[in-house]
Amino acid sequence: MKNYWQKIAQQPIRWAFYFVLMAVLVTNLLIHPWNRGDRVIASDVKGYYAYLPATFIYHDLTFAFLNDTSNPYREIQKKDIWYNLSDDGTPIIQYTSGMAILYSPFFFVAHLGAKITGVPAHGYSMPYDIMLQVGAILYFIMGLWFLRRVLSLYFSEKTTAITLIAVTLGTNLLYYASKEAAMSHLFSFSFIALFIWLLLRWLDRPSWQNTIQLGLTTGIIILIRPSNVMIIALFGLMNITRWSDLRERVLFLFKKYRQVLIMILAAFIVWIPQFLYWHAVTGQVFYNSYGGDVGFFWTDPEIFNILFSYRKGWLLYTPMMILALIGLIPLYKKNRGLFWSSLFISLATIYIFSSWCFWWFGGSFGSRPFIDYYAVFAIPMAACIEYNMKLRKKIWHRAILVLVSILLLFNIFQIIQYRRGLIHYVSMTKEAYWGVFLKLKHPPNYESMLKYPDYEGVISRVKEKKEKKNR
Repeated sequence: MKNYWQKIAQQPIRWAFYFVLMAVLVTNLLIHPWNRGDRVIASDVKGYYAYLPATFIYHDLTFAFLNDTSNPYREIQKKDIWYNLSDDGTPIIQYTSGMAILYSPFFFVAHLGAKITGVPAHGYSMPYDIMLQVGAILYFIMGLWFLRRVLSLYFSEKTTAITLIAVTLGTNLLYYASKEAAMSHLFSFSFIALFIWLLLRWLDRPSWQNTIQLGLTTGIIILIRPSNVMIIALFGLMNITRWSDLRERVLFLFKKYRQVLIMILAAFIVWIPQFLYWHAVTGQVFYNSYGGDVGFFWTDPEIFNILFSYRKGWLLYTPMMILALIGLIPLYKKNRGLFWSSLFISLATIYIFSSWCFWWFGGSFGSRPFIDYYAVFAIPMAACIEYNMKLRKKIWHRAILVLVSILLLFNIFQIIQYRRGLIHYVSMTKEAYWGVFLKLKHPPNYESMLKYPDYEGVISRVKEKKEKKNR
């Protein structure tokens, strides 16, 4: 046993990587969402995924096959396919096609497997659920691998190991790497981790190969979720230590204008299928497929609510991320080249997400849009952990380990509560939160403690805002 712990102490990053991976795999096997009807292709995934069966099985992106009475799977597909209506009433997929592109290799394997085994190959049977889950786990492994490489550049092995465990198992990323792994957040997390690694390499040695890789990665990140466009700011902020460096960075980008243009072209190529789809359906290359009932309240952000509210407060349901925000202070002292990019992402995500009209982002465990940027938040979190690990008194070393452990266990406990319905997916209140705090059974009159959000009121407010703007 002594030799076992010595091996871990000698290679903490490797063992932390294996530990996280094993924990996620075991969690997936325990939950096995692919064996519960439509629990993988569910919620927003129905919209992300709709491109694939419509294109490659039914060859009809207008979804006319849903009205074909001879289609034996019509009722299943009506339930499982999400779309909006364009201005002229034509069905249009609400979401951009980034997720469909990433799902596609696993969709093709599932479709082939369904045909070989005789399982209904209509796009929504169990093989498709299983392969989407497998794909999500593989993308997660990729993201974990590149996050490990990024953190290893700046922090000690012990700090990197603790951070990997904290950011993956101590946050709502664990839930979105298992129960709802096919949602977009895990994929954004992984590709942003890859983006940071590629950007750091490109700033050091801007080769043509790295340029193309970075352009393609940037394009897919934005195609997954267009709000991820803020990640482009890191081209100007990463490794900037003072204001004079900004001028040098701009000059550097102009000097490398050929690589920058190739990078933009690579990102544009990723978007070509989306532009073609929008044009085919609406006649427009650019189209707002979300419709006119949603929007941003830029002058009235719900900052306190998105951070601390009982309904969906990020730091209330994912308190581990408090370490990331506190870590901005030691990061400023340790590495200002990482500080400014981390500070920008922290402020930008909080402001943009809290300005969205539905700031609670529908049903979810915690505030899910922040998960996309956990690879960035991991950097100040590591700075916070390392600061405590380097203090002279060992009591502080133990204190940070104990704190991380407590927050990790609390996160897992809350995930269990969420799966059992004690933490409601959208209607939590102060009374409901404390009524179920550290409990695994519903208190009396639990339903009366909940308060469903006023969706209709928000939609009316959005329409009123747009009417005023058009006057």
